[in-house]
Amino acid sequence: MELTGSDVSSPEYGLIEVKSRIPGTDGPYPRVSLKQHNIEKADWFVAVRWARDYTLYDAVMLPKHRALTLYQVRKQAKSGTAHIGWSDWKSAPDGLSLREACVKVIESLG
Repeated sequence: MELTGSDVSSPEYGLIEVKSRIPGTDGPYPRVSLKQHNIEKADWFVAVRWARDYTLYDAVMLPKHRALTLYQVRKQAKSGTAHIGWSDWKSAPDGLSLREACVKVIESLG
């Protein structure tokens, strides 16, 4: 299996695309930005938000069908990019919070 272009491969979830942002670097409203090629190459999508001091703010994973629905609603005709509001991403049905698991991993590294 070719993994080119995917961020993570998981036996349980398949190919996972990870999007990461620091508040303030994506305009005045927190968002997750996806393009069509992101949707095509992954089974699940993780959005990670970091605080300005690089501590974890939150992490939420969505299955492809849910990310695709959010993408289609926000897709810009000219660029094909969709900027999905963080609140929409976080509150989407079928979302899995990864915050606690990520915090444990980060703490184990220190």
